[in-house]
Order: sequence, then C-alpha cells, then structure tokens
Amino acid sequence: MNTIQKIVTFFTTLCFLCVSIIWANDVNQDNKTGLPEAIHALKVSSGMSDDIQCNHYSLDAVDGDPENAVYVNANGKAIFNNKIEIKIHIVTLTDTETDLGIQLQNLINRYQKVRVYLPENTTWNWDTNVNIYEDHLLGIWALPQYVDVNKISVTINMKKRNYQEISGIKNRTPTRALVHKNAHLYIRNVHIVETINDDTTMSRVGYGSLFNIFDYADNGRIEIIWSKAWTTENLCGFGGGRGFGRIVFGHTSHYMHDSCTVRDHVYTVFTDNGWSFDGQGGVVSNSHVTQGIGVTFQRSPKIKYLYGGSISEQPGGNAYIDSTLHIKGNIISNGDICIGKCL
Repeated sequence: MNTIQKIVTFFTTLCFLCVSIIWANDVNQDNKTGLPEAIHALKVSSGMSDDIQCNHYSLDAVDGDPENAVYVNANGKAIFNNKIEIKIHIVTLTDTETDLGIQLQNLINRYQKVRVYLPENTTWNWDTNVNIYEDHLLGIWALPQYVDVNKISVTINMKKRNYQEISGIKNRTPTRALVHKNAHLYIRNVHIVETINDDTTMSRVGYGSLFNIFDYADNGRIEIIWSKAWTTENLCGFGGGRGFGRIVFGHTSHYMHDSCTVRDHVYTVFTDNGWSFDGQGGVVSNSHVTQGIGVTFQRSPKIKYLYGGSISEQPGGNAYIDSTLHIKGNIISNGDICIGKCL
C-alpha cells in the first residue's frame, strides 16, 4: 500500500469512528445527543422535580458505556441496555477560602450523590444554606477517618447572621442545611463551631436549627457521627410543620458555646411549627451521646427517641465522656420511647 492509499485509509477510518461515536450518542437520531434529555424525562416522569439541575447529568451505568445505558428507539420508548445506578461522586475539597455551603450546593446541583472529603488540619466557614434535594445524598467526611472524637482535626465554623424579611419583619434564619424528601445528610469526624449568638425573632417558615428536615420531607435523614458541636442555636430540627424524618447520632457531643449570651439552653433536637402548622416530627437514634450544661433534647410527643449505648449529660468541655448510661427521669415522659438499655 503506497503512502496516498495509507492516508486515504486513515482518514476514512477516522471519519467512520467519528460517525459511529456521534450515532451512538445521538439516541434520538436527530443530530442531538439525546441521553441527558432522556434521563431528565425519565426522572421527571417518576416524580422528581423538573427544576433540579443534576437530573440532567447523574444517571450512569454499572458496566458498559454510560452513553449506551439508555437510548430512545424509533417509537420514542426508552430502552435500558445495562443495569442502572446512581454513582456517588467523590471529591476532596481544598478551597478553604470559599464558603463551604456554596461549594456543597454547587456539587449537589450537579450530582445526585456526593461524598466530600475535608483534608486533615483544615478550617472551613459554612454560612450559606444548602438544599439537599429529593433523593439526594450529601456526605461530609473529615480526613483521616477516625473512630475517636479526640483526634478530630477538621473544624467547620458558622458565624454569619442570616435574615429573611417576611411582611416587613426581619427574621433570623440560622439554618445551614435543609434535607428534603428521601434525602440524606451525613457528617463525620468534624468539629462544628457555631457562634451566631442572635436573639432576633425566628422566621415563621420554621427552620430554627442548623440542620433541618424540610417541610413535606418525609423520610429525610440527618446523621452526625463521631463529631462534636459547640452551638448557640439548636443543632438539628424537624422543621416546616408537616414533614416526618429521622435523625441519627453516634459518638456525638453537643455543648453550648461559651459565647452564648442570648439564651439559657439549646436543643440537640427540636421541632419547629412553620406557619403555625404543627404536624412535623420524627425518630431520633442516640448512641454514645454527650451533652453539656444547658444542652438537652426537646421532650415532645412528636419525637420518638431510641436510646442505646451511653447517654451522658455532663459539663461542657473538650473531654469525651463515655460513662455508664445516665438518663434523666423525664426521658420517657410525654410520649418518648426508650428502647434497649434504659434506666
């Protein structure tokens, strides 16, 4: 084969490959890549919100080419070639100057399941609210991954006072995360240091904690594991007035921050009646929980507490306390449930 024939053969093969790739991606065969549109249509038809950006991107295949996982045939029917799953997007963040909430929201807007690693010995500021949308997962893992809260080296500061004006009245909105229907927020191995210290009227929308189950958000889940928190606001809440969710603690310490001058106590778990609705609540799982002076769980028939391991209510400080189970006498009053080792 001479040089000219070789060149012709090369370019012919190249063009064939390009056409093949374009044809494989053009699932609608209309000179446009139809996969994102097909994915979006499938998700919206199954009930997910039309305005969530990441619905356009996050579907993937377990094996085979993701582009070939779903295509639309000549009759407009979606064909699945492979088993489909939503893969977890894993990323290590290093930009400690940009607000952590902004970075997390940008990831949630694009990916349905996200695991974020925060490097050892880093300090972050989280002062903007993050919406963890329906069926989404956001995991925040500090590195290295310890099973000892005394070795935590990653700190997340929350300092900014945020407000919302309703009917001409300024309301405080301390929330840093809203967990929507079937969504999951997982936090592990961090120090949460919140110093807002604000006594402005709480927003009538009803999200009065740092981390909240969203209104209508049945089966939203918040987990704070192997972590410590110092706050002037409530830590976790069932908010909005109509949702039912789940909050999980394991080897979790919660203290009132020394800077708090505007209230005498804060709640590890609280319920908020948004717009005077009063139908929210959920289940709280507690294992090896330490609470400092002025920190307690709200006693409400709308919250069911499941206890295991050690529950300590001790003075605040840096020491981790893993003592014999100690539960105050009213722990099982007002509809609370105690399961397991109960005194």
